[in-house]
Amino acid sequence: MTFDVTAFRAVYPQFAELTDDQLDFMAQNALLISGLENDTTFTDADKQNLWYMLVCHLATLAQRGTAGAMTG
Repeated sequence: MTFDVTAFRAVYPQFAELTDDQLDFMAQNALLISGLENDTTFTDADKQNLWYMLVCHLATLAQRGTAGAMTG
């Protein structure tokens, strides 16, 4: 799967301050975490939507400064 930064930014413009490299890094981690690349349960379109949503989640955490933070 190939992450299309331009398409992602079109859907999620709130991440304009993140660099392409940062978003690509998050996308690769999201793909690794999700296992979507080898999943046969979802259509390719659904996999892309799920992938973008997970990248959005990681980017939101990064913006809030909570990526990797532990609470307790």
